[in-house]
Amino acid sequence: MYKKIAILGAMEIEIEVLKNIYKNYKVHRVENIEIFEIVEDDKQIFFTNSQIGKVFSSIVTTLLITKFNVECVIFTGIAGSLNRNYKILDVAIASKLCQHDVDISAFGHPLGFIPGGKIFLESDKTLVTKLKQIGKKLKLDIKEGIIATGDQFISTTEQKEHIKKTFNADMIEMEGASVAVSCDTFNIPFIITRTISDSADEEGVEDFNKFMTLAANKNASLITLLIKEL
Repeated sequence: MYKKIAILGAMEIEIEVLKNIYKNYKVHRVENIEIFEIVEDDKQIFFTNSQIGKVFSSIVTTLLITKFNVECVIFTGIAGSLNRNYKILDVAIASKLCQHDVDISAFGHPLGFIPGGKIFLESDKTLVTKLKQIGKKLKLDIKEGIIATGDQFISTTEQKEHIKKTFNADMIEMEGASVAVSCDTFNIPFIITRTISDSADEEGVEDFNKFMTLAANKNASLITLLIKEL
């Protein structure tokens, strides 16, 4: 299906888990960015740490598409829950994504809207279906919902409720929508998958630190299974 696949994770721990799985990798250096490559089952798999935030994740996604010619992008990581049915360590796929911190409402536009763009971008339906089928085989209830992305760690109930109400969002994080914008610009299919690490409220920081490693390992296991199906 795809011969060149990119996997991105925002934090170093997420890529360290992949390095332990894909041991015989080689390293490409582009300025300050390290891209790791492994060949497995006739597929070239590129994986890297995008760093935290929309700017870095967009830069790295664009680099993988334009320099390494990847054919699909998988972003794996963690997210805060805005939906009471999304519990810590639940796995969730973004059905669509938006940027909650984009605001040109002074000009009469809705929150999240950029002229020439879209409020919401959708994950590739084929990739979503394949990952949900894997979840079903593993008897894992993979959620599917809306991700709201912004350059903020949301840690108050007030912020959480505002974003939830405005975008009908189920999850909050800091990279997904910018990866989606880059992929959409170059017509590259993508999927954003997240494991819930915290509840995006006043206890979010404590929960995040506690469950980060468990979430990273869970994500990596699912993504490697997905790649075998591509």
